[in-house]
Amino acid sequence: MATIRKRNRKWHVQIRRKDHPTLTRSFDMRKHARAWAREEESKLDRIQAWQSPVSMHRLTLGDIVRRYRDEEVPKKRGADVETTILNAFLRSELVNNKLSEIEPAHFAAWRDKRLQHVRPATICRELGIYQHMFGVAIKEWGLPLATNPLAEVRKPKRDDRTPHRIPDSMVLQLEEAAMKGRTPLIIPLLRFALETAMRRGELLALQWSDINLERQLLHIPKTKNGCPRTIPLTPAATAILLSLGRTKETSFVFPITRSALAQCWRRLCRRAELKDVRFHDLRHEAISRFFELGLSLPEVALTKWAQRSSHADALHPSTPRADRIKTKRNRTEGSLLTAQGPGLQIH
Repeated sequence: MATIRKRNRKWHVQIRRKDHPTLTRSFDMRKHARAWAREEESKLDRIQAWQSPVSMHRLTLGDIVRRYRDEEVPKKRGADVETTILNAFLRSELVNNKLSEIEPAHFAAWRDKRLQHVRPATICRELGIYQHMFGVAIKEWGLPLATNPLAEVRKPKRDDRTPHRIPDSMVLQLEEAAMKGRTPLIIPLLRFALETAMRRGELLALQWSDINLERQLLHIPKTKNGCPRTIPLTPAATAILLSLGRTKETSFVFPITRSALAQCWRRLCRRAELKDVRFHDLRHEAISRFFELGLSLPEVALTKWAQRSSHADALHPSTPRADRIKTKRNRTEGSLLTAQGPGLQIH
């Protein structure tokens, strides 16, 4: 229990707990001292509850999932996606099991049942999240588990899918299908993806402050591998941005959520009668067209991979390489939509 004493016009708080270092702090007002003491004691109560062997018989798998979702996931770049995955997992029967009952066999059975509805790549991603969750619980929360139960669960073999080429005829099919829908933003988004080879997450995170229309350059501060990159814009890409126009309501160029885009894409492909065509195929198609325009591997890398640079330098560079890339990309009337060929396998 906390001890609160007044000394030299200050309120001193001391909290002692077995197997924990003593906590002390001073405050000008007694109410602040009490509030801090309550908060710190509450934290210690949670720590001791999780570290106790009794917790294994009291806590459920759902308790771990909820704490991981609320405390750890918000720190990640892909927080929205992981939150959606964990919320869906919380609706499964497996989360009702006590931690003392959880074994690798439970997750193996869950994996086999889930494989009947989703692709192996989805299972691998979800198992990776749950394995990291248990790792955090054991190493940082003090959960008394000898081993991570996910460490022994075999992940399914990923299906090696060949990305589709997306010719102009297919683009036309998608655009015609989009005109029948309720999301007019999907057409400029689709065209811009083909012009820039940007990933879906990069497109949805793109803000107007990342774009220099005067110099026809676009800066991506956060990428999949953590390194920022800058890409030159074709006149067609610039025209798409100008047609969108900037509004006061949002700073995002494409104000649409990841889940809304996924749902919109599924409906779009269904209307266009296209099977197994993914949004990520637009990136593969765009990169293939870069090579077909005559860009070298280092020049395509400027668009596809990371180029380390500061935000200021990225929005105002003037380099021979960037100028050459813009010149080559502008050959076919300023658009990549007319440059096609046999295609390349790029990831």
